[in-house]
Amino acid sequence: HYTHVNKKLWKGHRLIGVDGSTLNLPPSKEIKEHFGVHATTDSGVNRSLARITFFQDLLNDFVVENDISPLNVSEKTHFINRIEKIDDQNDIFILDRGYSHYNTVLLLDNMSKSFCIRFSGYSNFVKEALAKEERDFVTTWHPSSKEIKNTKKQGLTPRPLLVRVTKVILKTGETEVL
Repeated sequence: HYTHVNKKLWKGHRLIGVDGSTLNLPPSKEIKEHFGVHATTDSGVNRSLARITFFQDLLNDFVVENDISPLNVSEKTHFINRIEKIDDQNDIFILDRGYSHYNTVLLLDNMSKSFCIRFSGYSNFVKEALAKEERDFVTTWHPSSKEIKNTKKQGLTPRPLLVRVTKVILKTGETEVL
């Protein structure tokens, strides 16, 4: 694809957005067998859902990797299975809150990938970041005991991570943590 288009870059980098969702699938015997049945409509039609994940070159509107699976496979699993297939150290990965976990940050750091993640406000790390007055700072993320346990399950070695935190105040007054 890139040999036939004038590839757009941001400051020399390809921006890869990563997000996942669920997809309503058409009813068929084969789909129900593979993806399962997750709901039944009022008219008695069984509905199947799939988990989908896309890695999209945001400036060139091109999907570079994707995955579809039964709903019991997580977005994070899709991410781990696909990230190694993208071997361009000039990429910056832009990830939504579904990827805002210590082990995702550790994996990306171990792979020397550049990234920006929008964090959910539920983790202790984000709560500590929100409590600070600064809106842009560098801090050390010391993994919690739960994060250490989850990281070891993935075969990774937990360690403190030096991260940059940027807080963005939205028009609604809500604070986003990146």
